[in-house]
Amino acid sequence: MKKEKIIMVILFCIMALLLAFIMLFYLNAVKKYLYFGKDNIHSQRAIEKDLSEIYGEEFYLINKECTVTWLDDKKVYKFTVHYVMTDDAGLQFDAYNNMYGIDRHSGDSCEEDYYNNSTNLGAKRIEKYLTGTIDLSKYRTWDKKAETPLVSDYTIIYDGNNVDEVSKVVANIFLANQQLLKKNIVSCEIKDISGKELFEYSYNSFKEMLDGEGIKKPDRYAVQDFVKKIIG
Repeated sequence: MKKEKIIMVILFCIMALLLAFIMLFYLNAVKKYLYFGKDNIHSQRAIEKDLSEIYGEEFYLINKECTVTWLDDKKVYKFTVHYVMTDDAGLQFDAYNNMYGIDRHSGDSCEEDYYNNSTNLGAKRIEKYLTGTIDLSKYRTWDKKAETPLVSDYTIIYDGNNVDEVSKVVANIFLANQQLLKKNIVSCEIKDISGKELFEYSYNSFKEMLDGEGIKKPDRYAVQDFVKKIIG
């Protein structure tokens, strides 16, 4: 009888351990494939997919963290996963995946829904390329991407008198973009002092505008003159 009890206890322990293992596996899977957070596999894959499609390169993850913020105006939680990454040359940059939910423990199992991504890689590469030519630091807004995903990488204020400065900044960004990669890797906008948007730059649309004006070569002064015409 004593032997049978020992066997029953052993079997019970084995079943308990097996159940605990199954629960741990389940919770880990749910954490990775459903709940929003730094361990969500869909979030990381979305970032890696976007980077690969734009740059055609491999990037390396250094660190990832998730912040959760309650947006009182929208009555939702905002989940921002911040990825610190690097390219082959050692250039460190930031990438962000943003998701929203009505519950503090919200999630989504559909991989296609993890599309709200932003990164400052293009801006950092352009700044590095323009070192010694122009300092873009005073126009940076890419450092606000964690809080405002749709913010432009650079914002230039036109006060009515600094047309040369504004046109020079846009021309340098465009020409650097063209030399590095003929794709939309950076964004910038020109606003007046009241905050009204006068011009929003992306490489493809701006290139089409320049082509329409017959400006097909990377002529800095022709690009600057075109920008001046835009902002009037």
